Amino acid sequence: MEFLKIIHFLALAVGLGGGVANLVAMSVLFKTDPPQRAPIGIITKRVGQILFLCVILLWITGIGLVHGIYGGFSALPDLFWWKFLFVCLATLASLSAQIVGIRAAKAGTPPNAKLMVKIGVTASLSAIAAIVLAVLAF
Repeated sequence: MEFLKIIHFLALAVGLGGGVANLVAMSVLFKTDPPQRAPIGIITKRVGQILFLCVILLWITGIGLVHGIYGGFSALPDLFWWKFLFVCLATLASLSAQIVGIRAAKAGTPPNAKLMVKIGVTASLSAIAAIVLAVLAF
């Protein structure tokens, strides 16, 4: 269980920190001349991929922790389910960012920066809400 907790908290830290870093990078992107945007776009794409990996790790370790510590989902407090709602929202936002990025790459264009910021803000705020609710639930 300790190993799962370590991976869970590391993925959480990287995910939240990376999300904030990507939002900062996106704000710089808007102020940068078009020829200089490519390196920032490469960085935000790579960070986004790492963030999606963190989401996958959080799901795997989270399910493992629930079963290992609580014996399943039925024993969890009501606040957990509110947390779970925000985890699902953050997951959908992260998945949406990946889909938008893949579609843009296939089209040979950069993803819509304003849409990516909205997705990033949704993911970050949802993750923060999930963390607060996790603290209250456990």
